Amino acid sequence: MAPPRRQLTAQVLLPVTGESLATLTESQLWTLHELGTGMASAEVVRSKVQTEQTEGPYLDTSLPPALQTNLLQIKNRLGREALRSCHLCERHCGIDRLAGEVAYCGIAAQSYVGSEFIHMGEEEELVPSYAVFFAGCTFHCVYCQAHRVAFNPQAGLAPTVPEWVALIGERQRQGARNVNFVGGTPEPHIATILEVAAALPDEVNIPLIMNANMSMTPMAMQLLDGVIDLYLADFRHGNDDCARRLMAIDGYTAFITRNLLHAAAHAELLIRVLVLPNHLDCCLRPILEWIAVHMPQVRLHVMFQYRPSFKSWEVPDLARQLDADEKAIAMRWCRELELNNLVIPGDTTRLRSTEINV
Repeated sequence: MAPPRRQLTAQVLLPVTGESLATLTESQLWTLHELGTGMASAEVVRSKVQTEQTEGPYLDTSLPPALQTNLLQIKNRLGREALRSCHLCERHCGIDRLAGEVAYCGIAAQSYVGSEFIHMGEEEELVPSYAVFFAGCTFHCVYCQAHRVAFNPQAGLAPTVPEWVALIGERQRQGARNVNFVGGTPEPHIATILEVAAALPDEVNIPLIMNANMSMTPMAMQLLDGVIDLYLADFRHGNDDCARRLMAIDGYTAFITRNLLHAAAHAELLIRVLVLPNHLDCCLRPILEWIAVHMPQVRLHVMFQYRPSFKSWEVPDLARQLDADEKAIAMRWCRELELNNLVIPGDTTRLRSTEINV
């Protein structure tokens, strides 16, 4: 079995000491990140180092491996630095969360967890799954079923990193096959996720899932590369008008499709499509057509469990459950578009990322 991606990332060593790491600027950290991820050649990196070092070299190629910093530690530092002017999600709030400023999601620097438990209600290939329900969200869906946590960003507990490590280790011993970061949505908590990932010991060899609305910026996706094993991605609306009206977000189709393509290139991907009443032609059909063109073999869960909740009773087109005809049309479209890798109750097909040393 292959190890979780974060353990491979932690094996990438960079010639800078942990002591020096604490003094580096964000620009210097990104240079190291480019070096560690192969995004730039050694020659380009050397040139950048020469222009960025203001008080002498910060790379020491003579360092023995035991004194070098690994790429996961670089990502951890960059995640924390990102909070100084937050652009982790497509809201681009740009506020200083480390100084206590609160973004659209309602979160400063501290992550709160509304609940955490071993979840048996996810797709069969993922359970038992250790679900961590973060408080706060980057969207404001009128039909949100987790609104008590999503819109109460200080709900629940605020575990320390050692407490996180102990919790994850205990849940793995209890049978969890993965850590499932959900919410709300986990995007505002990327710094916490990276910090926890960097602190997990090798014996806690459990894969990490990003169960998200996929509102990350390209910078945030780069930080998660080599850390997240599976993206469990929600794809809700097939046009920007519905997304703006029902989720209060602009530019949805551009960033969701960009991030799905990125996720598929760097990790496992399972797409969830919640079928909404009266939104088959405007949303479901465009979503399925996009998937059929760009990733026809992706694992796909077409979900029929919508029920009105939160503010959806005030929205006429969402104030009822699906009817039998809508469900039949959704499945017919999947067949017509040859989307055959569907999650079906009773199917025990396993994703590779969920089989890692579990």
